[in-house]
Order: sequence, then structure tokens, then C-alpha cells
Amino acid sequence: MDNHSLCAFPLSMLPLCGVRAVEFRQVLVGPFCGVLLADMGADAIKVETPEGDLMRAWPPMMEGYSQYSASVNRKSARSRSI
Repeated sequence: MDNHSLCAFPLSMLPLCGVRAVEFRQVLVGPFCGVLLADMGADAIKVETPEGDLMRAWPPMMEGYSQYSASVNRKSARSRSI
């Protein structure tokens, strides 16, 4: 798939459109950087251990999901977790 087709805005408005970023960190700083890169147009891939990011278990919890984790591990058309 052409990375440029994933951009919702003209390429000139997203400075990292067409760039692929792989993020291997856990707990806040790494995932937040991955989200920022995706917001700037990068194809951000978050790689987690089989157990998942430790932050996914941090309270407050709502319907089994960490609200804290959801605030920095949000998904977009340009980001995914594996």
C-alpha cells in the first residue's frame, strides 16, 4: 500500500507523511512519541511484548480498559500495534 494514500491532508501539511516509524517502548513516553509521529503523518507501528504494554493495566479502568493507556495508545489510520 502506498503510504501517501493514508494521509488525510495534503502532503505539504503533514511533514512525516511517507515515513515509517517503529516504536518499541512501553509506558507513556514511547507510546506518546508514537502517537505524535502518527499525528504528523508517519506510519507508526508499535511493537509490544506478548504480554502487552504494562500501562494497559493502569487505573482508572473502564469496562476492562485502562483510560490512562487509551489516552496515549490511541489508534489512527497511520498507527497500529503488533
